[in-house]
Amino acid sequence: MDDAGPTSAKPLYANFLEKKSTYNLTRHFWKEQFEAVFAVFEHPYQAYHEEQNYNGDPIFTAYFPSMGRSVRIKQRAPEREQLKIDAQLGQVSPDLLDQPVTELQIDLVLSKQSANLTRQLLRQWIIAFLPAEKMEKEIRRRLKN
Repeated sequence: MDDAGPTSAKPLYANFLEKKSTYNLTRHFWKEQFEAVFAVFEHPYQAYHEEQNYNGDPIFTAYFPSMGRSVRIKQRAPEREQLKIDAQLGQVSPDLLDQPVTELQIDLVLSKQSANLTRQLLRQWIIAFLPAEKMEKEIRRRLKN
């Protein structure tokens, strides 16, 4: 969903790239989101790209070793109050993990709506363990792209 429709979305932590304290609050927000989604899930995850470059790429990562899957969230600064989220499947850079891993890559401006869509995609990718082909269809369906 990239500026395609009239969907208004008030950005959260809009100045996260300007202040390190806000950036850290945003990272904490994503940690809480993952903990809420995976609270009763039996597969633990670990961060795999925790470089503090303060540019939002990535704002949060999670690797599920027992599943061979990962998630990378890239957060952008808002330009206007409009829903902006895109997602695709890709591969984790080999220098980050010691094995090939398929990664759900989410690129967004943080808002309540984009966070909700992200949680939906996380559930499908990790908990429902959709195969890659079905996940790509799910991404298109949920994001209508």
